[in-house]
Amino acid sequence: MKRCLLVLMATLIPGAVHAQEPEPAWTGLDRAALSTVFVLDNAGVETRGQLLRLDREAIVVLVNGSERRFDTERVARVSRRGDSLKNGALTGLVIGIAQAVAIVAIQDCRDSCDRRAMGGLLAANTVTYVALGTALDAAIRGRTVLYQAPTPRPAVESRRGAALSVRWTW
Repeated sequence: MKRCLLVLMATLIPGAVHAQEPEPAWTGLDRAALSTVFVLDNAGVETRGQLLRLDREAIVVLVNGSERRFDTERVARVSRRGDSLKNGALTGLVIGIAQAVAIVAIQDCRDSCDRRAMGGLLAANTVTYVALGTALDAAIRGRTVLYQAPTPRPAVESRRGAALSVRWTW
């Protein structure tokens, strides 16, 4: 029992962690698939141009006929015009189902309701709202983030005590 307790205590002792910064992955940036990109530098200045080259050190964009080179450490984000219609369709799906379920739930028809009619209402309402959500999403031209620079984390030399970290991303 004492050995188990000692092993458990030894594994719970906090220590300093040192790691390398990951090299930026220009994933999503396919030169053949893109005509125009928007490069946001770490000063907050956005530049619009045509993607020419990518390498580990920089991204090169054609802006008004001249090449602009952005060093990797200066790039905060690279995006392109347009986004997926999936989020509009999913939003319409959720709203359509929720509304149809609410309508069916407030019906006061005790055993005399036609289940097929209620199922048809659910299907028609859902399809209508999916189409509406997709159409609205298509009408609003958003942007798709192709590269986001990692946020720098401060180096942690040592910590005392226990800690719990929770992270939620959407």
